[in-house]
Amino acid sequence: MALVATLLVVTLLTILVVEFTYSIQVESQLARNSLSSLQASYLARSGINILAGALVVDETPTEDPSLEDLEGWGSFVLRGCSPLPALELPPYWELCVRIVDESGKLNVNNTKPLRVTDLEATECQFGNHVCWREALRRLVAPAAGEEFAEELDARLAEYWEANFVEEEPGRPPTPPRDFDSIQDFAAAFPDLWENRDGYRVLKEFATALPLRGSRRTPVNVNSAPAEVLQAILDDPAVVDEILARQKEEPFRSGELPEGVEPSMRPLLGTSSSLFRLEASASVNGVGKTIRTLARRLPSPRRAQGGPAWELVFVDWHKEGGVRLFREAAEAELGPEGEGLVSPENSGMF
Repeated sequence: MALVATLLVVTLLTILVVEFTYSIQVESQLARNSLSSLQASYLARSGINILAGALVVDETPTEDPSLEDLEGWGSFVLRGCSPLPALELPPYWELCVRIVDESGKLNVNNTKPLRVTDLEATECQFGNHVCWREALRRLVAPAAGEEFAEELDARLAEYWEANFVEEEPGRPPTPPRDFDSIQDFAAAFPDLWENRDGYRVLKEFATALPLRGSRRTPVNVNSAPAEVLQAILDDPAVVDEILARQKEEPFRSGELPEGVEPSMRPLLGTSSSLFRLEASASVNGVGKTIRTLARRLPSPRRAQGGPAWELVFVDWHKEGGVRLFREAAEAELGPEGEGLVSPENSGMF
C-alpha cells in the first residue's frame, strides 16, 4: 500500500509539473509576442517619422510638391514597398514604407453636393458635384461595365440626397459627413461589390479625402495616372498631351493644356498637399501596419531658416499584419494572385 500511495503521489506531482511547465511556456510565448507586437508598433511608427521627415525637409523652391526630388521623399512614392536598406535592423526585424500621393487620385467626397440647392443641378458646370460624379462613373466603367457605373452613380446620388442633416426647423439642411476612406465608401453600398473589378478600380485610383469647408480638392495633373485623367477629361488627345508633359516638365500653377474645357478646369490642379504615409513592420514574425493621412503646408518658419514645410496629420489607422509586404508580394504575382477585401470579409468595416 505504501508503494501504491507513493506511485499515486509521484503521478500527481508529475501531472502538476507538466501542467506548470506548459503554463509557463504559454505565458512566456505570450510575453514574447506582446513584446514583439510593441516593438513592431514602434518600428512602424519610426517608419512614419522617417517619411514625415523626408516630406518636411524637402527643399523644393516652390509650393508645388509635384517637383519631386528622387533623392528625398520622391524615392518613396512609386515603390510597392521601400525597405530602407541604409537602416540597420536586428535579425528578424523588417520595415518597409511608402508615400502615396493622394492628390493624384479622384476624391469620392467631391461628388457631395455642398448645399441642398445643389441637388437640383443635373449638368456639369464649373467643377460642381455633377462633374465629379460623371468622372467617377467614367473611372469605373471601362473595368466594371457601364451598367455597374450607372448603378453606382444613381446610388451615390440617392445617398447624398438622403443624408442631408436638418439640424433646426426653418434652417437649410447641412451636407452629409465625408467618407473616411474607400472602405467606408464601399460599406455604404455593400451589395454592389460582387463586381470585383469595380472595387479594385476604386482602391487603386480613388481616394476619400476630407473637404475643407466648401472647397473641393482638385486632382494634381502632374501626378494623376492616365485612368484618372481620362475619367475627368474624357479626351484621349489631351490626356496623351498631359502624360507626355509629365515626363518632361511639370505644369506650373494655373497652367493647363488649352484643350481642357472650362467646366473641367476646376477639377485639375498643379500641386499636391495630401499624402498618405504607410509603414509595415515585422518583429520576430509579429507584424503591425500604420497609415496616416498628412496635409503638407508651407512652414511659416521657412524665412527664419526653419524647415520648408510642416505637416498636419488628419487621421491615423493601426492594424495587425504586414500589409505592405503582402501587397508587394501580390504585385509580383500579378493580378491573378491578388485577393479582394470585400465589405463582407473585411475587418476594417
